[in-house]
Amino acid sequence: MASLAYGLAGLPAARRRSIVARVYGYPPDHNAGSEWMLHSMLRPLAERGHRVEV
Repeated sequence: MASLAYGLAGLPAARRRSIVARVYGYPPDHNAGSEWMLHSMLRPLAERGHRVEV
């Protein structure tokens, strides 16, 4: 998995980004497929050191 190569906070501070996802529902309140897909897309970004808010 590519995200494991970076480890936690693996990016230099200058390359880290803030990512905000504004959505109607998110797990565990909404457990449909699109919510879990978004979660699976955002998690690797957070693991690479980006700041992710939902």
